[in-house]
Amino acid sequence: LLSEPRKRAVTFTAITPLQEDERNRARDRHTLATHRISVLNAVSEAKKSVPAQALQAMEPSQSVFFDASTLKKKLKEDLCKDRLPSYSVVLSLLALTSVSDEESYNVSDYYRTEGFCQQVARSRIFEIITFMILVCNAVWTGIEIEINDAPVILQAHVAIILTENLFVLFFTFELAVRFGAFRRKCDACRDGWFAFDTALVMLMWFETWFLSLVQFFANDPSSSSSFRLMRLLRLTRMARMARLLRSVPELLIIVRAIAIALRSVFFLMVLLVGLVYVFSLLFNQLLDGKNQPPGSMAHESFGSLPQAMNTLLMAGALPDQSALVEDAGAFHFLLYPLMLLYMLLASLTVMNMLVGILCEVVSVVSAVEKEEILLKSVKTHLKRLLVDAEADEDGDGSISRREFDKMLTNPTCVRTLNEVGVDVFALVDLADFIFEQKDTLEFAAFMDAVLQLRGSNTATVKDIVDLQKLIVNHFKLTEDMISELAGKPPMLA
Repeated sequence: LLSEPRKRAVTFTAITPLQEDERNRARDRHTLATHRISVLNAVSEAKKSVPAQALQAMEPSQSVFFDASTLKKKLKEDLCKDRLPSYSVVLSLLALTSVSDEESYNVSDYYRTEGFCQQVARSRIFEIITFMILVCNAVWTGIEIEINDAPVILQAHVAIILTENLFVLFFTFELAVRFGAFRRKCDACRDGWFAFDTALVMLMWFETWFLSLVQFFANDPSSSSSFRLMRLLRLTRMARMARLLRSVPELLIIVRAIAIALRSVFFLMVLLVGLVYVFSLLFNQLLDGKNQPPGSMAHESFGSLPQAMNTLLMAGALPDQSALVEDAGAFHFLLYPLMLLYMLLASLTVMNMLVGILCEVVSVVSAVEKEEILLKSVKTHLKRLLVDAEADEDGDGSISRREFDKMLTNPTCVRTLNEVGVDVFALVDLADFIFEQKDTLEFAAFMDAVLQLRGSNTATVKDIVDLQKLIVNHFKLTEDMISELAGKPPMLA
């Protein structure tokens, strides 16, 4: 009598391989869910511990190159929330505002935490003043080269001497402040911008003070001619334009884009030179320019291989600038490649990049404006249907499942949704899913759900992840229902 219940108990608690697999999968899902919760808690705690300024610094910065999808997303959010129209959105996002170039290296991390020098070096006002002085120095360099013919600054006008010394003193003060702000002085030598500015300041010392002292103590008028070559040192000041690029990140982004494109441009130039060389040989042999009479086109343009290459290059690549390049080469042979390089960079690279940027901006603005027209049309028609067709029965501004079904029976509503590319049949099939969590939806949430069903929308990684979560949750509900019907405890999530 005692053995039979014991045997039945053993039979009831026996675990089949299928049940063991189910328990293992449930244990894995439970472990994964626990891990996700711990990760979310860690992220929330990390956000609480990080200051607000640091969180703002970690946000992705705006770019000088625009993205139509970002503008459309911002436009849809603003229209759903009854904000300003799209023109303000486009202007605010397309404006070349300050772009934060956050990198892993930040020189202020190596500054002291207290003291006068570090306080000045971290000051935003000091940074703005330095930027304005850099702009003034760049403008003054052109003015000084134009009006000053003295070989050394000591022989220049008093106003020029005073201005040059003021610039030298300011940049020396700025360099001293930055050097004093470093916690360890050896870190100053590792900072690339500090080493670059130090070299420029030393060149200014040499030109402004050292050469003046040599001229003063030499007291030899004949030595002035030997100092005229030193005037070329003034051109090194234009290297400070690199600091202006660092202070204006929009320009720095474009310069980086040009630097990235240089490899492709170089090989295109190699291809161009190859084509010019091959066709120069061809035309030189066909026209026989050497044996043609002087003054003829064949003799002047294709009399030799260099002449033929110059003719084809100027006519094919730079037809409008050929006269300037040839005149510079006639003055000095070294000016020919220098002028040619400038024309290739300015006329071909930069100007074509400008055309590309303008075309991209026009394309983005056009796409955003079309999106605005469609969104406003949908919003206006849906609101009108809520009022005219009395779809909003309770008048609370929200849409219930019954009101939703009533709207879809209205031909005007169906026609409006079709015009913006919304799949009305899919909208009917997904009505249960839209109203799954709430019985009623606010107008903004309803409009967002409707616009997500447009055929022009592209699937993103977030959409795939949401779909995966939905499928997993439905499988979980199905397993729980099967377990409940079988008399087993529900599986762990």
